[in-house]
This record gives sequence, structure tokens and C-alpha cells, in this order.
Amino acid sequence: MIASNDALRALDMALQRMKAIELFISQGQWSQANLLELILPEDEQRAWFRQELKAAQQEHKSEMRNREGPEGPRKRKERRQEMVIEERNPIGLSYPALERAMRENEISEETAVKVRELLLDEEVIGLHQLLQKSVKASPNWVKIEFRFFEILADVAGDPPSVVKKRLQEHCSFIEAERNPSASPALSTLLGVGSLPLGVDPRVGEGRLLRVEQGVEVRAAEVEWKKEDGVFVGAPHREHGCTIYHKDFVSQLGHEAVRQSLSGQKLYVAPNDVDGALWLIREFKLGKGQHLSVEGWRQRMERGCSREMSLSLTGVVLKLGIMDRPGELGNFARALSCCALETFQRQPAELLPLPLPEMNDEERSIEEAVHRCMKGDDDVGGARWIELRKETEKIGRKVWTCLQCLVVNFLYSQGSGHRMLTEGMLHSRTPTKAQQEALGRFSEMSRKWLEEDTGDSVKADTWENCSEGLGDMYTGPNIGKSYPLTLEAILPTTPGSGEAARIPMVDVVSDSVKPYVESPESLLIPEEELVAPRISAAVQVTSQQEWNKVVSHLVDAGMLEREVKEETLRYKDQPVRNGAFGVHKAWVLKEDGSWLRTLRLIINMIPANSFQRRMPVRASEKMGYAPLWGNLYLHDDEVIICSAEDQKHCFHIYRPGYSWRGLFTLNKKAAGECFKDGNDQMSYPRVKSAPMGWNNVVDFIQDGFENMAREAGLPPNQIIRMGEPSPLVPLETPRSFFSFYVDNFDQLKLVWRTDQGLYEGFPSEEQLKLREKMNQLTVGRDPKKAAEGTISWSSLGAEIAGKEGWVGSARSFRKALLGANLGLLVGGEVRADSPSLQSVVSKNMHSVQFCRQLACLFDRLYVEMNQEKPRIMTEQAKDELLLLSCGLPMHWLDLRLKVSGQVYATDASPEGGGACSSTSLSPWGNARLQSMSHETEGLEGGGTRNALVVECFAGMGGLKQALDLLGFEPAGVIAIDNSPECSRIYRQHCRHAIWIQDITTITEAQVIEWRRRFPKVTQVILAGGWPCVNHSLLNVHRQGAEGATSKLLDGMLQIRQWLKECSRKLNLPEWKLVEMYENVVMDDGDFKVQTKKIGFLPYFMEAAQLGRCRRPRLYWLSGVDIIPGDDLKVLQRVIMRGHEYHVKEVRVDTERLPLEWFLEKGASKMKGPEDPFATFTRPIPRQSPPDSPAGLDQASERAKKRWQGDSFRLQVYQYEERNLVVDKNGPRRPLPEEQLRMMGFCSNHLTAKNRLSNDLKGQMIGNSFSAISVARLLVGLVATPEQCKNKDVTLLLWQVWQQKEQKARQEDKPWKIRFSSVAAGAPGAVSLVHEILPSPVAPLRSLIDPQGWLTDEEALSYLLARNGTHRNAEIRVDLGMPYAVGELCRQSVDPTHWVWKVLLSYAWKEKGQHINVLELVAVLDLLRRQARDPKFHSLKMLTLVDNQVALSCISKGRSSARALQGELFFARKGDFTWNAAKTRAVWSLPLTKSGQRVGAHESLVIDDPWLVTALANYLRALAPGDYLRTASTSPAATQGLGHRCQGDFILDVSGVNRHCPCIRSVWKALAAYRPLLRLATAEHLPCARVLGMALAVALAPIILVWNLLVLLFVVCPMILFAFMQGRAWVFIISVVCFLYGLGLTLQQLAYIASMDLRPQYALTWKVPSNQTQTLCTCGCDYSVSSNVCINLGTIGLVTTLKAAFLAFRCLKGLRRSQWANLLSVTFPVPLTVYEVNWQQADGKPIRFRSEEMPVQGEVAFDPFAMMDEQPDSKFTTVHLRPELLRPEHVEKTKKTEASEASEASQRTCRPA
Repeated sequence: MIASNDALRALDMALQRMKAIELFISQGQWSQANLLELILPEDEQRAWFRQELKAAQQEHKSEMRNREGPEGPRKRKERRQEMVIEERNPIGLSYPALERAMRENEISEETAVKVRELLLDEEVIGLHQLLQKSVKASPNWVKIEFRFFEILADVAGDPPSVVKKRLQEHCSFIEAERNPSASPALSTLLGVGSLPLGVDPRVGEGRLLRVEQGVEVRAAEVEWKKEDGVFVGAPHREHGCTIYHKDFVSQLGHEAVRQSLSGQKLYVAPNDVDGALWLIREFKLGKGQHLSVEGWRQRMERGCSREMSLSLTGVVLKLGIMDRPGELGNFARALSCCALETFQRQPAELLPLPLPEMNDEERSIEEAVHRCMKGDDDVGGARWIELRKETEKIGRKVWTCLQCLVVNFLYSQGSGHRMLTEGMLHSRTPTKAQQEALGRFSEMSRKWLEEDTGDSVKADTWENCSEGLGDMYTGPNIGKSYPLTLEAILPTTPGSGEAARIPMVDVVSDSVKPYVESPESLLIPEEELVAPRISAAVQVTSQQEWNKVVSHLVDAGMLEREVKEETLRYKDQPVRNGAFGVHKAWVLKEDGSWLRTLRLIINMIPANSFQRRMPVRASEKMGYAPLWGNLYLHDDEVIICSAEDQKHCFHIYRPGYSWRGLFTLNKKAAGECFKDGNDQMSYPRVKSAPMGWNNVVDFIQDGFENMAREAGLPPNQIIRMGEPSPLVPLETPRSFFSFYVDNFDQLKLVWRTDQGLYEGFPSEEQLKLREKMNQLTVGRDPKKAAEGTISWSSLGAEIAGKEGWVGSARSFRKALLGANLGLLVGGEVRADSPSLQSVVSKNMHSVQFCRQLACLFDRLYVEMNQEKPRIMTEQAKDELLLLSCGLPMHWLDLRLKVSGQVYATDASPEGGGACSSTSLSPWGNARLQSMSHETEGLEGGGTRNALVVECFAGMGGLKQALDLLGFEPAGVIAIDNSPECSRIYRQHCRHAIWIQDITTITEAQVIEWRRRFPKVTQVILAGGWPCVNHSLLNVHRQGAEGATSKLLDGMLQIRQWLKECSRKLNLPEWKLVEMYENVVMDDGDFKVQTKKIGFLPYFMEAAQLGRCRRPRLYWLSGVDIIPGDDLKVLQRVIMRGHEYHVKEVRVDTERLPLEWFLEKGASKMKGPEDPFATFTRPIPRQSPPDSPAGLDQASERAKKRWQGDSFRLQVYQYEERNLVVDKNGPRRPLPEEQLRMMGFCSNHLTAKNRLSNDLKGQMIGNSFSAISVARLLVGLVATPEQCKNKDVTLLLWQVWQQKEQKARQEDKPWKIRFSSVAAGAPGAVSLVHEILPSPVAPLRSLIDPQGWLTDEEALSYLLARNGTHRNAEIRVDLGMPYAVGELCRQSVDPTHWVWKVLLSYAWKEKGQHINVLELVAVLDLLRRQARDPKFHSLKMLTLVDNQVALSCISKGRSSARALQGELFFARKGDFTWNAAKTRAVWSLPLTKSGQRVGAHESLVIDDPWLVTALANYLRALAPGDYLRTASTSPAATQGLGHRCQGDFILDVSGVNRHCPCIRSVWKALAAYRPLLRLATAEHLPCARVLGMALAVALAPIILVWNLLVLLFVVCPMILFAFMQGRAWVFIISVVCFLYGLGLTLQQLAYIASMDLRPQYALTWKVPSNQTQTLCTCGCDYSVSSNVCINLGTIGLVTTLKAAFLAFRCLKGLRRSQWANLLSVTFPVPLTVYEVNWQQADGKPIRFRSEEMPVQGEVAFDPFAMMDEQPDSKFTTVHLRPELLRPEHVEKTKKTEASEASEASQRTCRPA
């Protein structure tokens, strides 16, 4: 039947099955049996194996479903075709043992009637026939048949449908797709038994202590699994606290407590029975209906037996949780008891939330459902429909209650499975903040229940629940393959001539085209291939059907005949691929039957193994739906969605011809199918882009994005994985785009009032994309298109545009709810079963839209990853229940505001704390500037890679010049000592870093600049040092020697440091641009300053460019002056009036009208074409200055004006040629007019605190001519070719004019400035706009044009754009290589903000791990913020400096127990044992921040060997001793000493206690007792004085004497008594210390005095002149100073080493347990990996050769394991102790036996 009457297939299938069974029986496991079929996933270059048996089972199941039609939401009438059963018995089944039992009345009559009905049931007979035909030949057939009829006989109390379901489950292994190890029934019939499941060996119930009034009181000991009953005892180390304790429960309502404990077994500590008895009597508890775990499952199964509405499902879930035995049910019932009427709490406390209360009518509806679940009422069809309608009234409130329950559980119960008791108390009446939270939950419930139908949910497998989803993306999925039929693939494949019609090379970008055209660059060389697969099967029902399929695909253009010479070959064997189908959707046929349509997949495993993936993969940056949650939505904005989908994507594209040789299929088709006139059978090959090709998704993704770019869609608005969300101005409307293979989605954010303008219409960008698709003849699927819809579902996600929410699709969540319930009511589930893993993965996929719920995967992930698989525990099922209750919460709210206040936490072993920001620091402003300029997803990409250092910055002349050019640097450092200038400069450049004094700058600061701006490649150093001592107007000038003139040296020192700083940080050197400015000076000054600078200056007169004079010298280097039509440079021109040469810049440009600069109605008093004099600093005076310039040439009228203006300026400034006249008469030019003439905007000096005109004039007099400097620096932004034939100066003035027009609008009303009238006003303009066609990135002001965000909020918003798709952590290194998924990552710099301390506290309990302390500090801060309503509904940026804590918070879980809530040091008292000492329980005490102690969790140790070893180890310890003091065991102290000495050896108290004679000897020999008596004699004053004098005089002698006694008397006595090694080391160390100290002091004395040094003589023989004999002559010398220094150094080193060693020995001498140990420091490995790595086939790993060792690479480090040996993450090395010699064991046993015998004899000896 499975082979569908195909004899050849039946034979092949039988052979494969026999092979698999043979391997399974011989090896006892299924790993090798899986090697019978190779299947490779699309995105990996490795394979896993699946047996042919599974394919046969799939075909059978698919055939049966094709006959039955799809189930679920299609509401079809179920039609079953009868199974073909041979020789069916007309009188039913018979089983002798069963018949005998019914005859002998062993079965009740009522049950016997049900059994006989089942024996005649056709389905039961069919199942027995199927079982008999399949496994009757098994030697275990008797057991199998007995089990079948045993299930059938166990019918009492259950309807026949339940019994039939059990029988189907018993026979499911025949059809189920699972390994034999996962099927106990199949393992039994094969005779190998089930593999060990690692089942918890505990009984489950505790020991019965007493029964009182029908209530069982049991012991909370090892055997209790906490799956049944409730703990009511006193606070316990393992079981924590409970609200039912006598000291707490009295304040709760008696009736609520009685109901919550009704039918429960009470658990207490064995010595706390009285507390349970008091509870029973006080609350009048009695015997109630006890609900077991199995009973609860059956109750839920009745409630979920039919298709349900969401409202009804919510009621079933709520009632199921309230009835559930175990921890979740206990918590839910206890929470209801803690809701008090008169409870008072601070309004800041948000949790726990009160559960919504039901009125009488609502409770009656719940009770009706409850009766059906308990089986009291019959659930018929009509009654079920009635319940659906009734529960619609309470659905919203019920689901709100379930969401509150989830939140309260996470708060009060948590991952440690504990109750907070006091923290659970709450008022029934919610506070205002709680009402807001309940309102949000209620709104989510309303959205969840929209479009609720009667068949929304049904408890079933994920496979069945998901069939109604079609091809919706729900995360990675392992789907089934189906044989191909023409009818099944016809709706999903192109029609005639539609396939392969578009050359793929015409669609993709230029960088991808070489890969599309030819496979040469991607093919793997043959020598690098490792056993590649060269063929795969084509799954098709028959050869005739394959001919039909090929004929259709040839007509479509997808297939053609193979060209053998072009087919890829490996070792002379052709490489051919397979084909199969996967489920697409169910389609209703015209005859009323259902057809499963299939998506055609080419099994490209063989060809994929011969090619690499593309180097740059567009698929890695596909627009993932959770990334939509990073967008920002204003309160009055809604989301309008548009979407497009390519029709028959993949099939319509045609790769390069060379690829076809890799696309040959492995099944021949008839010759006439190819329609080329050749009737010979041949293999087909694919012409189009095959689904299954490992590079095809990258090609399609790149092509679709390239289509959008060519259609004109802005690339900076595309959402990509691994990149920050698009940087788009926060103006309305704004759009974002997302591309996912063939899907295009657009999110347009518009005002709510403008919704009607966009809803129902295709967007402009959508129309552009359609037009481009039409040009390329790419079809679109109208069914998947959206045109201006307010709600849209795509990629498994859903957009609720009205609410501003993005979440997982509600249809997906409904299917997930059914799958969760299916697992809960389906009986036992293995933790490693594919069904559980699939459902858990889908839950996690949906939880990405509510990451806070990720912590509910604690037990599920632990059990799924256990080495020994277990049956899923009830705690894991509790998490599934909570995940089901939280499904309405899976939304991301885009309207959450970003808080501008940033928080940071830190912790140390001593204490923890938190800080909050008060404002942005200068570095923060610089970072804001960098992040506001982004191009192509790169932060700062819109800025130049340049840093500006403006010395003597003043009001920012250089920055203004750069703004005119459009040169936006990455950072600005301004140096000036004027606070007014600082205020003005920051007003125009908020990100500038301000330094007050140039003389205080150090090299370290410059190095810090380089470190802060690592991406910068160019630095501009510019400034004009004070000119007061150079100016010819100053008759008292001091020239180059003046103090202000020497400030140039500070600039030049900075220049030198800028050149050297990069080298010191190993960074690329900066390109330096220099500009120094000053006035025309004397010859001597010029020579001195030019020599310092190092190059000649340019001379430029500003009057050539504008309307005012400003002759200046500019020393310019590092940038070329661009000539243009307006400028030329003359080399070596003699400066007029001086003797030095300069390079003169001459500008000839169009003369600008004076009206541009003067106020309206004003004109120049005389000489309108002449320039104004140089603007200087106005200084009011009482009398004229000494020798004022130009006084002798001034007119009388000018002198009078000069006097009348308090001698502010030079007298010539008051001549008529330099004055302005208006309606009020003549006047000096206003500061605003001066600003305009120098190239600044009128509002440049407009500040919140108004500046006086004199102060403005002083700033202007000290500044550059911005227009002149801009003209000199044009080379920074443009090339000579770009400026050719252009008047660049005129262009700069036009840029200035546009900026000036915009500045003058700031005084106008806001309606004019920001209304639609201002839409055409010029934005950010610059010379770059005028010269270059491409605009620069938007400025900070255009990111937030309406000024909605403060600078602090703007920086937080820009940082939040870097959130990962998990929406829980910020990665500022997104898009950078080696960032995503790596341990090392770039962090957010906390110096961006100015901080204040918010929290500071010390830990009450020391010694905790730093990771836990860091995590506690974060949680303490978040809890504090959660109490304040102003933090609700906000996105807050919190900085965490601990990677472990950050990962734990972002994922919501951790595999480390300490971070899940348990932090412990094991003590002996933490272990309890059963009576037989075969099982132990380890209680893990919880300590979070040192002040939350008392809750515990236990770990069961059931390994007999480990239990015995642990018991022996702990035998000699006290209950409070830590296990970490391993030497406390007597066995540990036996290394050098005897066992009996272990308690007292060599600590001071032990010596005094056990050897008092040693102390007495020392006291007797110490020689200080007589002196002590004399000094303390009260009756003899003279003796007391004598004693004191002698003590002082004899102190050195006594000290030396005692030292000798210690060394040569006391210590030998101790060593003779105990012979301990540490003491010998201590004595030797003391002796060495004394020797070294003496040697050092001696050499110091020798060095100080030569007279003390030893002397030596040198003699020699010489002949005597008088006696003619040899005389002895000689000289004596002292030891040299060098020798003394060397010996003194040796002595000092010896002294220090000996002292350190002695102190280390003292650690052991303080306590007896340490006596045998020397302190040895060594690294403790976190884990161990084998060094001799190899690949699976025995070949060397990557980057190594045969002869090269693994660690032979120079750059080898532990992280190389992840790159070079990917399997290392699955492996480790276990270190275990091994015996050195067997005889040592025997010797130890004999010694212990003899000691025990001696001890017993001493004990029994009579007194």
C-alpha cells in the first residue's frame, strides 16, 4: 500500500528498510542508519542524511491527504475513502484473552458493551489489519497485539473517539516520520528496546506525613518533583517562601485561600507538620477533588477537542491555568489571594498588576466552559457553537487577564521559580499607572480578536496548523518533499514561453554580472573537493508523469535537452541534480476536491558542492521584518503600506549560458518532450534560475534592489539587515523600503489627517518600480500587491498602520497557538522531538517582536539541549502555556519616544551604582554631528574624513568659510580664551570641542584627538595668531618678540604633534593642511615668523572680492589654490613698502551691489565704489590713544566724529568714505553690515544673551574674511577641471546670499517659516551644490527640520537606529567586518555625555561573581525606572560595560545559572540525601545583590558513583564549610603529615593546645620575664625605673637572642614533632632574609665609607739598584664601589624574595588545613579543546598542511578555533583523575582499615 502498487518501488523500499533496520539493530542507534539518503540545505555546503523509509512514509501520507483534502480553515466537508483491507472479518475482531475476560466478568458490563462496539468498528478493524500486515513477522508480534487490545479494553470512562485516537497513536510509527529511537513501539517490535530517555528517577510525590480532615500532608524532600501539590511551610532553602505560611497568610482572605488550596496536597519540611495542621484547621480545609497532571491534560484535551474561536481559546487557557497542578497553577491561585481590598502601596509600584475582575454574567460563561472541560456537560455541535458566541462577550477581558498573568509571573515568579510573597500583595483597584498598562493590554487584546472566527484555533501539530498559512515566511523550516505531478506544479510554474525570458545579467548590478555570466570564478578547484556528491534523485510518481512535466517545462522555456559535452563532470562521471516538490497551498478544484499545489524545487546538492557562494552576498542584507521596529513614528502619524511581488520569480530569469552545464537533471525523458525533432530519450537541463541553486537568492535580491535604484528609489531609504535603519529627515511624509528576494514593501509615514490622500492609491515609488518591471517584462502578482493599505501582512509580519504597531502576523500566531495547545494536550513529548523543536523555534520567531518574553524559553531551551534526551517536563509545559498567553503582546510600538537622558551602570566587587546624563559633552556633540551625516549606511559618510583644528577661533571665521564651501568635517576643535566667542561658536557648531588656552594643550591631548577620530585621514590646522605686536597701526608694537607674537609657537608645536600622533597609535598618518594668517608686518618680523613656519605666504586683499579692505598674509600648505576665471597667483612679488617677497593672489570678479550688504535705505556717504576700511576692534576711551594712526591726515569733521564716538576706532574710520548714511544721518557700518561684507550671515552674532555692538565689533575685528579664506580653500572640495570657466568667487557670494535669505526668515512667524509656503525655500546650500551635481548628505538641522528633538534626544535616536533585529541591543559597529556575532565589539562611548550619580550602594554579601553584580546593577536601575511613570512608553538608552550582562538582557535568558537568578557557593549543608544514600539534592541558594536572599532551586544528583564520591568527600566537613576549601578533608592533609595531625598541625592555636611544652620552653628562654617584673613593680619605684632603662638598653640583645632561640630551639622542636614541609620552607626563608638583610646593610656601609671596606695587596718582585737583589714591592687597594653595589643588589633581591616566600608560607601557618600546601598560582581553563585537530576525513584543517602543527601559525590564538575548526563548538575534552599505580590504592585501603581498627579498640577499651 505504501509503494502504491509499484513493484519496483516496493522492492527498493524493502531493501532500504532492511538496511536501515539491520544497522539499527547492530549498533543500537540510528546515526549510521541515517546515511541512506543525502539531503543538503540550500544555504550550507554540508549535508545531513535521511533514510529512504522517510520518503516512502511521506508519499503515503501525502497520498492519504490528497484523498482527504486539507483540514482546518477551508471548512470543507470531510471525506474519507475507505482503506482497502483484504479479507475483512464481517463479524469484527476477536482476541481470546479479551473474550475470556468479558465472559468471566473481569470487565464490567458497561465497559464490555463499549469494547464490543469497538471490536466491530471499521476504523479499529482497519488499524489492526494494517498493524498485522506490517509487523506480524516480527518476533515480538505477540506483545504488539497484546498492547493493541489492552488499549482497546481500557475504555472505561472515555468515549470511543478517545480510545481510537490512542490506537492511532500506537500505530503511528508505521506512517510517522521519525527515527526508531523516538518511537518506543517500533523499537519494541524490532526487539532492541527503547534508548534511554534520561527519565527523572524520582517518584514525584513526597513521603506522606499525615492526613488531616482528608488533606494529605507530605514531606518536601528529594522525591517531590513539584508537579503536584503546594509548599505551605516556613521559608526554606530550596523551596523559598510561600504566602500560605502562618506568619503571612493571616492577612489574606479566608475564602480565597480556602479555594486556592482546595484539593491540593500540602508539602512542608518534615519538622514543620504543625504549620500545615494549623493551616488546615484555621481555613477549614477539607478533602476536595484532586487533579493530577494526567487529569489536567485530559481536561484540556476535552476543551480543545474541537475548532475554537480565539475568545473561547482564551477562556480555556485561563481556566486551564487556574486548574493546573504545579508551580504555574499555584502561582495563579496564590496571586488571586493576594488581591486585597484595603491594600495601600506607593503609586510608583506598577507590579503586580491586578487581574480584571469578572461580573456574575461573565463568571457564568466561564463556569459553562469549565463544566464542559470537566466532562460534566456533553460538548455537542450545537452547544459548542453556543459557547463560541457566548465567550465573544468576555474574550477581550480574558485575554487582557492572561497578559497580566504573564507579566505578573515574570515579576513575582521569575526564572528561579520562586514567589516573592510580600511583593505579590496588591490592591484590587488599579492605580493610574496600572490603568494605563491595563489599557495597553486591552488594546492589544482588541487587535488580537479582530477577525475572530469560530475555527480560528485547533489543537494540532504545527504541520497541520500551518497549512492554512500558504507560503508565509515563519522562519527557517524543515519541510517535506513530495513527488512531482503535472497537475500539482501547473499553478506554480510559468506558462508557455514565459520562463527564462529575462537575461539575469540585464537585471543585476555591475559587480554581480561576472558571476551571473559564467561560473568560472565560483567553481571549486578539483583538488579542493572532498567526496562531492554527483547525483540526486528526481522524485516523480511515474515515468509517464515525468514526461508530462518535462514537456510542460520545455514549453514554458525552463528546460531543454542536455548537451553532453557541456555537462559538468567529476572523475569522468557526469554531475546531475534531482527535483522534488514542496507544499505551496491547497486549491479547490472544479469538481469540489482539494489539490495540493507544489513548488518546484531543483535538488542542486550535487552542483552546489562544486561551487562557492558569491563573495558579497545580497541575501545577508535582506530586509528582515523585525527591523521595521527601529523606525520612528510621531503621535499623529499613521503607516500606509504598499507592496509588490514578482510573479514566477526565479523561473523568469535566465543565467549565463555557461551555467547550464551545472543544471542537468538526473532522470531521462522521452525525446518528443523536447520538441526538437530528436526522438531519442535524454536528460533535461534547466535554462532558468533553478530554485535550490545556492547563489540564486543573492542574484535575485541584488537584481531587485538594482531595479529599484534604476527606477529612482532612494537607496538611503532601504532597510537592510546588519545596517542601521535609514537616516531620513523626521519630516512628514517619509518612506522606507524593504526588499526580501521577490518581495517589495514600502512603509510611508503620513499625517493622520492626510490618510485619505494616500490610502487606496499606489505610491509614487511603487509606480516607478512597476514601470521598471514592465520595461524588463517582469510580471507582478496582483494577489500579493498592496496599494495604500493601512494594514498589511508580509514576510510573516503584520503592520497595524493606524495603531503604529509592527508585529508577527496574527494568522501565524493563531496557528502557533494551535500548535502549542497540540503539544500540551498530546501526551508525553520527547525534548528532542522535531515537533517540539519546530514549535519552539516558531515561538521564538514570533517573540522577536516582543523580546521581553524571550526569558520564557528557559526550561524549554535547557531540556532541548540536554545530552541525554528527556520527556518534556511540566515546567517546560508551563512556559509553553505562558508563551500562548503572551501571543497578543507580540507587537513593536513605533510611537515609543526616545529619551534624551542616557543611563549607565557599573559594578565592582565592593558595590554598584548607576549614573544618568545631564547634557551632551563636546565629544557627544561631535558624535551627533558625525551621525547626522551618513551616506550609504555609514556613519559620518556624509562628512569629510577631516578634522578641523581652528586656533584663535574667535567667532568661527574658518568654520564659516568651510560652510560656504560645503566642507563638513568629521570633527571640529576650536581654541580661544574668550567665553563670548565660545558661546557664539557653539551656537553655530554644536559639536565643536572647545579648548580655552592654546598654551595648555599637551601631546597627550593631541593623541586623544587621533584616538577619537580614527577614520579621519586629513587634518586642517588653521588660525591667525594675535596681530597686535605686528600691526603697523600700533606704534608701541614689540614685533616678533612680543608675547602675543610668540603664540605662533604653540600652533607650530601642535603641528608637530599632529604629524607624530598617528605613528604612536599605529594608525595611518594624517594629511596635514596648514593655514596661518596675519597682517602685513615689518621685514624683521616677517623673516622671523616665516622661518618658523617654513614656507612663504600668499598676500591677498579682501577688497578684491568684496566691499571692505582686509590685506592679509596667508601661509598656506597642503592644499592647492584653484585658479578659475576669477583668480590668478603671481609668484615672488615684492611686498609694497617692504623688502620681502610674497606670492600675491589677485582676484577679478563681478562687483556685487552694495545693497546686498547695507540695511534697507542706507548708502555709502562718499565713494560708493570704493571699499570700506579694514574693520578693527572698537575700544571706547576717555582720551585719545598715544600717537593714533592717520591723525595728521584726518579732516576736522572726522576728528569731531572721532571724539564724539569716544575714540573707539582709528580716526580715519570716521572719514566720509568709510561712513554710511541713512534717514537718521551718517553713521558707522552696523555690526550686521560688517558681518555681511566679510561673508557671514546677519544672525551670526545673534545670541540668547544679546551682545553689545562694541563686543560684536571686537569679534569682527579679530576674525577672518570668511569669503577670502573660502576662496583660498576651494581646493578642499573641487578640482581645477570642475572650476574651469567659472567665476568661483561669484558662486561663493551666491551661496552666501542663499544662506543670508534663509537667516533673515528666522525673525518671521513660524507659519511662514515652516508652512507649505516655505517648501521651496533654499535648504542647506554650498559651493559643492553649485559646482557638483550630486548633493551632500543632510545636515543636523534637516534630520529634524521641525526641531522636535533636543540634541540629547537626537543622539539617542541616531544611536537607536543601530539596534539589531532583536530590538534589544545597539550595535554601533553594524555593517562593519567581523562585527555581527563576534565577541569583541565596538561600544558606545560614555564620554559623549556629562554624568551625575543616580544610585550608589555597597553589596551586603561579598565574594559574588562580577558578571552577576553587573547584571544586578542593570536590573536595579531598570526597576527603579519602571516605578516612575515618566519612563513608561519610552525607549531608553542604557550603557552596560559587561558583554555577558548585555547578552543576557538582550536575549532574555542565559545558560549560566548565576545569571538566571542563582548565585551560590556550595556548602556541605546544601546537600541532602535519601535514606539509602543513592540520591542527593543540591540546594542552590539565591543571592542577587547581597540583600535578596532566601529563594532556592535544587539540583537532583542521581548518578550512584557521583553520589558515593560526594558523600565520602563531605564526610569530614562541618555543615557550614564551603566545598571550595578542598583541603579541609582529612585525606587532603595526608600529603606530608599523618592523618591524625590534620586538625592542629602548625597553626599557632594548634601548637599551643597540643604541645604546651614548646611554648613554655620559649618563654623560659626568652629572657624578658625578669625585665618585665622590674618594669611593672609597683612597690619599688626605683626598680621600675631600672627595669625600663635595662629594657631599652638590652632591647637589641634580647631581640637577637629570641631570634636565635626561635631558629635553633623552638623550630627544631616543632619540626621534630610534626615534620611539615611548609615550616621548613618558612625557616629557610627567614634565614635567607636575615642573611640578605645583613649583606645589604654591610655593602651600604662599604659604599658610604671607603675606610670600612676590606683591602687587598698587590705585590711584585723588582731588582734592587744597590744590592743587586730582588726586592718585594706592593700596593694595597680597597674593594671598588661597583663590587659593593653588585653585592648589595644581590643581598636586596635575596631579602625581598625570601620575605615574599615567607609571607606566602604564613598563609598556611595560619590554618592547619593549609599546612601541606604552598601557594601555587596557575590559570584555570574555562574549557579544554584538543590540539590535534583534523577534519572528519582525516585531512588537515583550513590554513594548515600535513606537516604544519595546528599551533604553528604565528598569529594563533584561542579564537582561531571558531574560524579554523568549526566543529570545536560542539566538542570539549573531559579531564578526570586517574590512578598512577594500582598498588597505591591497596596500600591506602590497608592503612585506613588499620586506623579504623585501632580507633575502635581505643573506643572499646574500659576506663
